[in-house]
Amino acid sequence: MISQAGARQSGVDGFGEVMSSLSRLRLDHLAAPLARAVDSYLADHARQLRALSRPEPLTAAEEAALASVGVGRGAGEPDLGPIMGVAVRLAAIQAGAIPLKAAAARLGVNDSRLRQRIKARTLYALRQPGGRGWMVPAFQFLGDAELPGLAQVLPVIREDIHPVELESFLTTPQPDLEDADGTAMRPVDWLAQGRDPGAVRALATGI
Repeated sequence: MISQAGARQSGVDGFGEVMSSLSRLRLDHLAAPLARAVDSYLADHARQLRALSRPEPLTAAEEAALASVGVGRGAGEPDLGPIMGVAVRLAAIQAGAIPLKAAAARLGVNDSRLRQRIKARTLYALRQPGGRGWMVPAFQFLGDAELPGLAQVLPVIREDIHPVELESFLTTPQPDLEDADGTAMRPVDWLAQGRDPGAVRALATGI
């Protein structure tokens, strides 16, 4: 079994490797968002992670909670690989997100209109670090235009969906969305081609 000190050192070394990779790939601008994303994700799931260190058996509800965030029990130590993966993707979403004013300019509207849409849940937005202002994830855009039909899909998605989960849904081929050859399509591609957003909306109710 890995000691607590060993686990901590392993975590430090692993995070250092990620940061080194960012530098090597000339993606240093993602370092700060990644650090914030990891910190935020761990804070959000601290209760589930702490449950792993308890001497008594976990309850069925706790097992389900751990599984929902991709944490395996293993030998009693949390598997931080899935958490790091989610944090990296979140950092990428945050780094590529467009500040509200810039998004409004791109769409040819004022930022108050976009705030109305965020409230109506026809536009998905994240709070900027520190909670000041909004930023709009880039996966909602097709070039300089809004992804067609997405505004009809977003309102049926649960309000507490994680941005990585939403991006994953939109960018993963879905068996119920087939092209003329019967190949599963990604929701973003389906919508980009002007196909019926109702098909994506129906799938979105289940995520």
